[in-house]
Amino acid sequence: MNVAVASHPSKHFTINAWLWKNHESPPGGVDVVLISGFGHNALFWEPMARRLLFNWSASVRFVVAVDLPGHGRNRDPFSGLPESGWAGRYSSVDLDDYRDAIISALDKLQNNVDVAPGDLLGAGLRVDVVGGHSMGGLVVQLVQEELLNGGESMHRRYGTTAAMLFAAVPPEESPWHYSDCRYGPASGCPAPSPVLSDFRKAFDPGISTRYGPHGNVKDEDFYRLFFRSRDGGMESPIIPTAEELACIWSREPLQAVLDLVALVAAEREEVQMGAFAPSRGTRLVSVAYEYDYFFARNGGYEEHMLHHHLRGDDDTQDVVTALGERAIHDAPWSAPELADEAWMKALE
Repeated sequence: MNVAVASHPSKHFTINAWLWKNHESPPGGVDVVLISGFGHNALFWEPMARRLLFNWSASVRFVVAVDLPGHGRNRDPFSGLPESGWAGRYSSVDLDDYRDAIISALDKLQNNVDVAPGDLLGAGLRVDVVGGHSMGGLVVQLVQEELLNGGESMHRRYGTTAAMLFAAVPPEESPWHYSDCRYGPASGCPAPSPVLSDFRKAFDPGISTRYGPHGNVKDEDFYRLFFRSRDGGMESPIIPTAEELACIWSREPLQAVLDLVALVAAEREEVQMGAFAPSRGTRLVSVAYEYDYFFARNGGYEEHMLHHHLRGDDDTQDVVTALGERAIHDAPWSAPELADEAWMKALE
């Protein structure tokens, strides 16, 4: 499916969405929308989508994975704009553009407007459960924040009953060693996190004439960052082949990369405390992975603190910590079964 959206008067995108349909179409079935993270596209979610439709065939109707602007099948990021004008505009696409594009896409998918081919959705998509992985998890938070600032919420606008965060990037208000210690002692930390060298390696050595400066993770770095533990001592037993990797990776515009870990700005993106408080109507379910490269090995402390911040209380019963060698950052692709407990909570 393709959805025509606008995140800004000067930025009009055509957004691709992959749809997996339960052909049994259970009455009152739940629709799930998934958003991928840094350097990934919607096909990252295929193993999770197939598991959902197999294990929860009596509950799930549609699974829709949305490509962010310029990701996956969104090869032509700017509709109506000559290719010669993409480079500067694409490199300036930021997390706020991602947020606005997702809100616009959800609006149109829900109402089956500007969706091609629209007949796949019938009367439209029900945005019952929204999930995000890594940077996509931060985008989910930013969507809720934007709606709250406008006097709405995901529940009020879409009827969303659950939001799922898989190894989600925290906002400024929640601790994240990977970014907070990017400058070592100058950040108040005894040693720098690997964030600067990691993101420096993620950039093309040159600048694409088509897309301008952007993050483009090399294969060897992709495996190191997303399928190994931070100390290099643990590697997932399941990693993508070169062909599979080519299907799930995507470029990132320069500004989105800088925003993600605040390499230029003093602070990361902000999300208010209690954004997903129980009174907001959307149940928050968080998934942490024991050997996630991007989080400190401290028993899921950072993920628990994020959950605490977003709920605005100390209840962490909906935080699921996946353990073992398969519990790496990209486990939603390589080991989707590790999220079964979280899905049981979200689909209750």
